[in-house]
Formats: sequence, C-alpha cells, structure tokens
Amino acid sequence: MVFNKESNSHYPGCYADLKRSSCNLTTAREVIPTQYSEGFCCSCKMAVNIERQMHDCHGQSRFKHVIHAKNALNEDIEMLISRMVNNIDSDDEIIAEVANNTESSHTHKEQIRGGQNCDSTNTPEYIDEAYRYHESSHCLEFSDLWYKVNKLESASYHHSVTISIYEKYTRDDTIPRYRKIVSKVKLSNNNQTYENDETNVEAKYVALTFGDDQYYSLDINSDRILIPEKMSSLVELHNPQSIDDPKKYLIVNEKNISIKGDECNKVGVSYEAFFKQYNRCGVKRSSCLNNQPSHLWKHDMDAIESETPGRYFLENFVKFPQDTNTNIVQNINGTETLNLHYELDYTSELFIHKETNYNSILSTRSLIEIVEIYSDATKSDQTKIVAAIYNIGMKAELFQVQLLEFPLHPKQNSTQIQSRDVYIFPFHRHNHIFNLNGPLIKSNINCTRKMIFWNV
Repeated sequence: MVFNKESNSHYPGCYADLKRSSCNLTTAREVIPTQYSEGFCCSCKMAVNIERQMHDCHGQSRFKHVIHAKNALNEDIEMLISRMVNNIDSDDEIIAEVANNTESSHTHKEQIRGGQNCDSTNTPEYIDEAYRYHESSHCLEFSDLWYKVNKLESASYHHSVTISIYEKYTRDDTIPRYRKIVSKVKLSNNNQTYENDETNVEAKYVALTFGDDQYYSLDINSDRILIPEKMSSLVELHNPQSIDDPKKYLIVNEKNISIKGDECNKVGVSYEAFFKQYNRCGVKRSSCLNNQPSHLWKHDMDAIESETPGRYFLENFVKFPQDTNTNIVQNINGTETLNLHYELDYTSELFIHKETNYNSILSTRSLIEIVEIYSDATKSDQTKIVAAIYNIGMKAELFQVQLLEFPLHPKQNSTQIQSRDVYIFPFHRHNHIFNLNGPLIKSNINCTRKMIFWNV
C-alpha cells in the first residue's frame, strides 16, 4: 500500500517507526507490531532516502552496492554518491551538483515510488512537520489467502487386481458346471496375500518392477507444492485461487521460495525483505513483490485462456486418475498423500494355489497327447522309434507307451513292446525312445502305438 498527500485528503504525513507508524495505525492496540512492519517513507530528496536506508540497513556498503548495480549510474554520479555517503551533511549541495551535471534532475516532479508531486511545497496548517507531509508512506499488507509449503517424499506405487475363482465340474456328455469358491478378492502391492476360510485356496501378489525416479516430472529434492489454506466462502469470492482444486496447486522450485521472508521477488516476501530492499525509494512501486503465489496463479490462468502451456499448476506436470471417484488428496496415517496416474511399465505376478482333489480337466481333449513320432531305420540291424508325449492335465501323472502289432520279421509280430513308466508334469513333454535290434522286413510296415495312463 502507498499513501501520499495526493491519495489522502487528510494525509498526516509519513511516520515510520514502531511507536508511531502510518502502516500500523489500523492494527489493534493489543497486538504488538512486528519488526519492520512500520514500513518506510520516501522523500523527494535522494540524499534523505540514502541516509535513512543506510541507517536502517546498518551500514553504507549495502546501499552503495545498490546504487551501483541497480541504478546503473555513470561514473561521475557514482563518485558523487560516494562522496555524499561519506559526508551526508552536504545533501542539498550534492543533489544540486548531481542535477547540474546530468540531463535530468534527481529532484523528480513526482517521487519515483511514492508518486507524490515534488514541485508542490504547500503544507496544510494542521501539519506540524512539513517534510513528513511531502513524503509518501509505503506499507506491506498481507493477503487474506495463505499457502502451505509442502515438501515431496519418495513416490510409492499402488496397483491392484480383483480375482474370482471358479471350480469346474464335468461328467461325460454333460454341460460343465461351475462353483464359485473365491469372489472378488482384491490384491495389491499393499495387500499381497489371501487365504480363504477353508484354507484350500491361496493367492499371492508379487510386484516385479518399479518405476525409476528419472521419469518423474517432479523433483522431490527441489520442487515444492503450494496448497492454499481453507478459507470462508466470503473470502473465496475475492480470492478465486483459494478454491481447493488439486489441479491448480502450485509447483515452485525451492530456490524461488523464501522461508524466512527476507528475500525479494520470491514466494514468501515478508516485512523484513520489503523494508530492507535495495534502493527502496529509487525504484517503481511494487518492487520486491514479484513472483508471489497470486502472480503465478494468474500466469497459468492466462495461459489456459490463451491455450498455451502453463508453468506452475500441478496439472502441467502430472496426470490425474482416470476414475473421477478417486480422491486425489488423502490423509493416510497423518500424511497428506497425492494420488496420481502412473503410465509407465509396471510388472507384477499373481500366484494362485488350489487343492485339485475335485478339479476336472478344463479341456474336452484327452489328458495326454502324442504330439510327434519319428523313426530312424538308416541302420540295417537297428531301428529307433521316438514318441513325444505331452501332458495336458493339471497334475503329474504316470505314463508309458506300448507298440501294438509291430512286425519284427515276416513270421513274428511283437505286441508287448512297452516303454518304462515315466512321470510327466503338467504341460510338459517327454520323449519315449524304442531301440529295436535286428533287420526289419523289406515291405511296408503298419504299426500302432498306444498310450497307457496309470491313475494312481
């Protein structure tokens, strides 16, 4: 806020000390004013402003740096200012000298920051100290809306699957029937195991891969989330950014936040930064107060209106859950949690163990298949026959292979050539090999191969 003789018809003049401050006149009497909340005064005389800021900032070196770096004055003026700082008693003379050696006078028609008319010297009769009346009062007033600065923690993942398990019953030439034994059980990386009441069904969820931090659009080490505090509906009317919309939360790098409030043009400017800002009376109004949350919010709202990318809203960095019923912000065990959508690869396994006492084969085919047969009769005195057997059942079974009516020579058929018994696991294959010694008959041979299944 700025007050001067033009903006207030009964302007009392500028007072900038804790005992009598123009800025603290509206403060309740029982409230003790905060240090630096008294604000500062800006005179039309440059030397006066320099002297005050030197006193307020406890030393001339800080202000000399400001004069050189911020005002970019030429060497002659820098030299004069240096002389003036060392001998502040010659204010008027130095100002006149500066004015005579430059094209424009430092005694502005209007004060740069305060805006009051410096040419007018008329002073009302009710004013005791005329110089105060011609100075402007500069006060820092905080918004009714406050933001909480939140630090990010490492991300965690939540993935879930819902399973139902049915048991199939079949008889010959009948339609299969199904009985539900597990209904809509939800497993996730937070709830990984399940066992039914009869303890004959177990399920386990196993996460195999997790995301990599390099893919995150938010840096947990440097990015901060600014969340507006809840306000009354009346205040919300004047502060539209206070509406609790997670998509409009602000993302700000920690380097652009002043936790102590002692740095200008960073989120969190307080009385101290405003009071001690460089060359405070030699810069335009609202200096030191840039990059505040209201500015960042307006920047991205303007970007939305112009259909250009924003820079600060959370929705510019992440994707939100597709399920509109999902709570984006949750308090879990006292920790504020932000639920976002994860799009990268995520691999998990689901193991289900079930007693198979009453299981039937989930297929109309036989329990066993001969998937391949080949023979090798390249030797005159030996023949090799190989049968590849595949178990399509759901448990390991004992199998053997038998050759039926296989003619070894014209006068004799072999009907009892059998392989040894072999256990074959579900969905595994085994090669049964027959080595037959002696010459075969020199004509076409017809042979039958039979599978024998021992249900033990």
